[in-house]
Amino acid sequence: MWSEVVSRRNRVALLLVFVVCLKLPATATAILANRTNTGRDGGTVLALAIDPRTSTTLYAGTAGGVFKTDDGGVNWRAVTTGLTNLIVRNLAIHPQIPATIYAGTSGGGVFQSLDGGTSWRAINTGLPKGDVGAVAINPQTPTTVYAGIFLGMSRGVFRSTDGGDNWRVLVSGSVTSLAIDPKNPTTIYATTTDDGVIKSTDGGGSWRAVNAGLTSPSIAVLAIDPKAPATIYVGVSRAIPGATKNRGVFKSVDGGATWRATNAGLTWAYVNSLVIDPHTPSIIYAAIWSAGVYKSTDGGRSWHNVSKGLTSSVVNILAIDSRAPMTLYAGCERGGVFKSVDGGGSWHAINAGLTW
Repeated sequence: MWSEVVSRRNRVALLLVFVVCLKLPATATAILANRTNTGRDGGTVLALAIDPRTSTTLYAGTAGGVFKTDDGGVNWRAVTTGLTNLIVRNLAIHPQIPATIYAGTSGGGVFQSLDGGTSWRAINTGLPKGDVGAVAINPQTPTTVYAGIFLGMSRGVFRSTDGGDNWRVLVSGSVTSLAIDPKNPTTIYATTTDDGVIKSTDGGGSWRAVNAGLTSPSIAVLAIDPKAPATIYVGVSRAIPGATKNRGVFKSVDGGATWRATNAGLTWAYVNSLVIDPHTPSIIYAAIWSAGVYKSTDGGRSWHNVSKGLTSSVVNILAIDSRAPMTLYAGCERGGVFKSVDGGGSWHAINAGLTW
């Protein structure tokens, strides 16, 4: 079992910083819960998930619940029956049965839908009702599901082996994202707010820190190259202030054993989201806090801004169409959802029906 490195006193201090500064802090939760979106801007979108079999079907997790489109974003409708906690931070779709969806919420734990979002039920036996930073599904054994809790009385990585009916804790820590090696799903990465990146090679039974070369302990996101899973990228969270060297995107080509910064062209580099083109993994997109979307075509060596048409500079989440990777979606802070069909060259809002 991976042992905690930071003292209790330092953890309390870091948690306070995290609450104030993370991309959707606890202090904002009450504000979002009471916010009514008029539909003019689409509101705040925190999560996006594309149906792996029907890419025109897309789900958006928002400050007003889950919304669904069946036509690539032309029209949206609310799908929130049974979803008692309406702030949805992340979404995960069953890779084999896409009508099964998991929603991680703010303060309400994890919810599951078995009918494409028509109805939801809480699945929190053994899982604390904290703020869920991530949900990840084993691609080869989809009844195995992982949840990362980043804020609450009990935080860490939790695992269910029965599709979410029961959970048990694997390791403690404030978890912001989870990623599973697509070729070897017993290898799992978790990013944290205060201990960098931790890794398990036995399905979560044991964990170790893999931070050599990282200059910040606060990591927001991690993305794995689908063709070469030893190549991974992480983005630094804006939770920890500091010098420029503590920000941006870092890359590892040895499964996290060593890291190096890959930030050329990133002018303001607190990273909210990272996605990799599944057909051409040298193409990477990064959502940068207050700077829109950046793109690299050379495996992260250099970046350029691709935000033409975005009316919100704060992009919370990116999603890429695995079947047609020139198509991307961006979920924004008080800007709704934007779509690009030319690899980020231009964006347009797709918010019809995205109201609450």
